[in-house]
Amino acid sequence: MSISKIFTLLLIAFGILPVHGQGPTTQEIKCWFEINRYNTPSETPFVEVLISVDASSLTFKEANGMKNAGIEFTILFLQNDKVITYDKVDLLSPQIFLDNPGHFNLIAMRRIVLPNGRYDVEIKLKDVHNPDRITTYPPDSLTIHFEPGAVALSDFRLLDSVVSSSKEHIFKKNGLILYPHFVNYYPASAGTLHFYTEIYNLDEEYLDEDVLVTYGIYPLESDKPVPGLFSFTKIKGAAVNPILGNLHIEELPRGKYRLLMEVRNRENHLITSREMLFYRNSERKAEAANEAANLNIDSTFAGELPSDELDWYLNALKPVASNLEAQAINTILAKGDTLLMRQFFYHFWSNRNLEAPEKAWQRYKKRLAVVRNEFAIMNRRSYESDRGRVYLEYGEPDERFESKYETDANPYEIWRYNRTPFGETNIIFVFKATDLVSNNFELIHSNATGELKNENWELIVRNAFNVTPGFDKQERPGTFGNSNDELFKDQ
Repeated sequence: MSISKIFTLLLIAFGILPVHGQGPTTQEIKCWFEINRYNTPSETPFVEVLISVDASSLTFKEANGMKNAGIEFTILFLQNDKVITYDKVDLLSPQIFLDNPGHFNLIAMRRIVLPNGRYDVEIKLKDVHNPDRITTYPPDSLTIHFEPGAVALSDFRLLDSVVSSSKEHIFKKNGLILYPHFVNYYPASAGTLHFYTEIYNLDEEYLDEDVLVTYGIYPLESDKPVPGLFSFTKIKGAAVNPILGNLHIEELPRGKYRLLMEVRNRENHLITSREMLFYRNSERKAEAANEAANLNIDSTFAGELPSDELDWYLNALKPVASNLEAQAINTILAKGDTLLMRQFFYHFWSNRNLEAPEKAWQRYKKRLAVVRNEFAIMNRRSYESDRGRVYLEYGEPDERFESKYETDANPYEIWRYNRTPFGETNIIFVFKATDLVSNNFELIHSNATGELKNENWELIVRNAFNVTPGFDKQERPGTFGNSNDELFKDQ
């Protein structure tokens, strides 16, 4: 997946990230950047680094009745703490009249050749006119793997607009200027989701053969696209096939979704696929309850649910439900109509697997049994716990490290997923016990998209219960655990 960062206060304002720990201060430089992975016909992978900086967060310097601002952007790619390659760019604003600087962003794009491999990526921003103002981002991981000769997709680039032009431009590809969409977030006012991607090596086996490319928007944990938000195109195989797509999202309700693209041969066999997460904010009202009311559920698994447990079963869907579905659940529970409860339950799982809804439910039911058994806590339902929610949404972790008896740390757990159901790789979740008796562990850090992230999680674990850690301390304690270090260093 591509790496992207945005000024944290912006995400908090959108309601995507919770406020946690030490947030940005007024001294931080407001910057967005994204790293997308591409390949070439000569099998020379490279990345494109897209950069956008809010000029109002920089220091303006006056000269001869005019002023300007600038930033030094440095990106390093490391392996085993050794710098493999780096790039540095100075972004300077034009000269501006003192009395009306206005609001604008400094933008740039850098292309960097980067062979297959796993890298740690470090970013540093320095205010050109105030060198003491430096903003750094903690290291993040990036894996590049384009198998020689294999059909593959580049990362998605979300777009604000597409303009045909004969002029040179930093965002120009194939005669089109592709203006980036700066965040994987779409407010209620956004009506269209535009994107760009590339398919590689279809000429090896599918030269001049029809290949089907499908793309659509899917709710999480569903293999069925949102109605009306699915499209396809047929192409002839080439060394590089650029794909420019758009989907109209005016009616898309608030929630977290997947943009999924699949490439299939003429026998409809899957060749390759790519997906990414994005967020939608909308005030559209819930309609799922009305849709469910029209279903005939005679002789279905939903009709066999125990009446005295219907409330529990419907509430237990919320960890994997969309915001729209969660609203519908609350509406149905308030009505107390047991038939409507069963109809909605069947409707919910039919949306996840139209051909085999009961199979999808049984898979989730097994997860619920694990959550009930392992993550039960006092005064709350087990699926409402952080560990319960993550287990239901992401499944059983590939690795689970538990620490209960370290003398200088609270009980904590680290879960690791080699690959999540949403296509992300090398994902960890860190949970810390809130006390010593309730079996309640709160999520304090994850590198998964849309989850709580805190690079100082080890300081939180080490502190005594209910004591605010010193967030100005950035170094990791040298005596911290052994097994957990092995998990953490690979994230």
